[in-house]
Amino acid sequence: MAITHSGGSSNAGSSGGPASCAAPAHAAGDILIAVVSAATSVDSWPDGWNVDFQVNGTNAVAVTIGHKKATSAEPASYSWPITGATWGVLIDAYNIGAFNQAYCVEDSNFVATAATATTVVTPAITTQHAHALLVHYAASLSGGPAVTWPAGVTSVQNTGGQGEAWEDQVAAGVSSTRTATFAPTSTNRLGVTIGYFAVTPPSPITHTVSGSGTISLSAPVAISLALTGIPSSLGTGRGNPTRYFEMGNIAWGDANGYLRNYYLQHAAELILAPFQPATLLAYSLASGITAVITELFNP
Repeated sequence: MAITHSGGSSNAGSSGGPASCAAPAHAAGDILIAVVSAATSVDSWPDGWNVDFQVNGTNAVAVTIGHKKATSAEPASYSWPITGATWGVLIDAYNIGAFNQAYCVEDSNFVATAATATTVVTPAITTQHAHALLVHYAASLSGGPAVTWPAGVTSVQNTGGQGEAWEDQVAAGVSSTRTATFAPTSTNRLGVTIGYFAVTPPSPITHTVSGSGTISLSAPVAISLALTGIPSSLGTGRGNPTRYFEMGNIAWGDANGYLRNYYLQHAAELILAPFQPATLLAYSLASGITAVITELFNP
């Protein structure tokens, strides 16, 4: 599934500090990616942000890039503790669709030059995942007109000698270099490419069993059991859901042995794993009962 820019963008730039930038338009679940440039990298980020890439003061330009998964209660703005320096901040919102985990950084690289010229080439990086999100960033603290990006990338923001563009790396492999064009007087330029990929939730693993035996597990965080064929001869107790007697038991384990038996009481049960990783599950079910056991993983 392709990752798309949701349309939300914001930027700010000044000197002194702190550096502050408004939150871009976004929906809960979007990934916010922030790029902070100054003379030195910024080690302290607002709560909830993960720092993904940092290059410190190369040719008088430093870039720090971070992300966070947006909630329904984001603040109106974010602040970074920059003092006594020219700075710029760009923040963009990306939609990750059906994916429900935050981005993971796959690869990143940078190139810097102090010579006066009109271009800087953002480097190629190697991506292992199809539809990786590539963010290209070009910065020059000398300011000036907007950065111009070439065909093949989608320009998102350009302000005061800073520019950001993105592309969907449709197939896994090596991304292309991208040449950003500056004003002729731009110096101390820095080009960055960073690649992200979205983690898909692991699929549940299902086992259908009856009688007694052992199954191998893939270290789930929990299991669900759906029991059918429960004999009418089994006694029941008060409660909601119905509590049955003598349906059977399970025992969590690994190569070292098993924990004590856990006795089943309901036609549908959700049981948290007692430790990680649990790699074995022993079971014993009353005659006639079939259990569909599903391994569950973190979303």
